[in-house]
Amino acid sequence: MLLGFFPNVIKRRFGSFVLLALLCSLPAMPLLQAMSLPRALPNIPLRQQRVSMHTLLGRHEILKGRSLGAIHHLEAAALESDKPAALYDHVAELYLFVNDPFKALGSINLALDTDQVSAERWAKKASILNVLQQKELAAKTMQEAITREPENGRYYFDLGVWQAEQGQFDQAAKSSEKAIELNYDSAAAYNNYGYALTHTGEYSKAHQAIDKALKEEGATPSAALLDSKGYIHFKQNEWGEALKWYDKALELNPELGDVYLHKAEVLEAQGNTREAIEAYMAYLRFSQSDERQIKKVAERLD
Repeated sequence: MLLGFFPNVIKRRFGSFVLLALLCSLPAMPLLQAMSLPRALPNIPLRQQRVSMHTLLGRHEILKGRSLGAIHHLEAAALESDKPAALYDHVAELYLFVNDPFKALGSINLALDTDQVSAERWAKKASILNVLQQKELAAKTMQEAITREPENGRYYFDLGVWQAEQGQFDQAAKSSEKAIELNYDSAAAYNNYGYALTHTGEYSKAHQAIDKALKEEGATPSAALLDSKGYIHFKQNEWGEALKWYDKALELNPELGDVYLHKAEVLEAQGNTREAIEAYMAYLRFSQSDERQIKKVAERLD
């Protein structure tokens, strides 16, 4: 099972911390200057006053937890600003926070229209494209980020996840290996490396990668890692070992749909039809996979 991090789960994972981070990263303004905004400031051009006013109001809306209000004011500030890229960055993040990736993409494109230097801006666009299921374009866009900042392991990590999701396992293995070299998120990167190697048939190296991931996580490994270990055994037709690891994974997380799917495939291969059907039914109950896979399993049960 792949381990990844995508913007559409930001809200669930971090909640108000996203808004707090945005608040802290917006340009600050001296209190006396902010108090003077309703009146004309002789030493500051009116346009810059409007930028400052909308930025201040945007910060206030974020502080109050009103994302849409913050978007309104930050967009207004960006329209007035001579250097709007950073403001559009924040607007894109807020649109992601309110689950509107289409508008987030529009905002990040506006940021790139004025400043294409930032690697993080390209990486952000790549992540938004991934949320929109434009995975091939997401991978190409992430390469733009890597060109600008080749020592950032997170970029290679995300790229490896997306390549694996497209079935590009040779490239995914290389990207995940590079993330490991750069010491980014070692357990997850080793897991993704092992997952890719499993699909290229390099089972010995896949076992080594997953074992390193298990060592990184220590006494309490994640269910996803246990599932990955079982999947290597499944691909090697080692049914008993595969079931052992799948059962361990389900002990940790009995609602992990993909593990039920993998377990069902082993049981079916063993000819254990009744238990395979039960596992397939559990998969349909708990699965968060794409609709095509769910439909495929449902048709199989019919």
